Amino acid sequence: RVLLAEDNLINQTVAKKMLTVLGLVCEVACNGQEGVDAVKRGAADGRPFDCVLMDMAMPIMGGVEAARVLRRLGYTLPIVAMTANASDRDRDECLNAGMDGFLSKPVLKNRLAEAIVQVISGRARYKDASVALAPLKAL
Repeated sequence: RVLLAEDNLINQTVAKKMLTVLGLVCEVACNGQEGVDAVKRGAADGRPFDCVLMDMAMPIMGGVEAARVLRRLGYTLPIVAMTANASDRDRDECLNAGMDGFLSKPVLKNRLAEAIVQVISGRARYKDASVALAPLKAL
């Protein structure tokens, strides 16, 4: 089960379609605060998320702040930035906030799958195809 924290309706639709094609169940949060609340709710209900895909720039609470809040609260689930902010500085900001991976938009389905498999398996942080990956037979 994947949580997508994304405020743009078109990006939500595209990402949900890709995740569905990959055989994953997706829940959507429209901002970082909703994302934090969804993670808390999932954990409390005994249905924790396997991964969070987090946009950086969202209203109310951005993705970097949401990642910091989740880490401060003790949540260890993988968080992957999925953002149009693609500079090295942006990537470093996400990773320093406790995110486990970084994907720059537009996101390709195979890169999304690689990132999710890699961070869920705990192999390493994912930096948008800058590291070699094992074949994705798990999907």
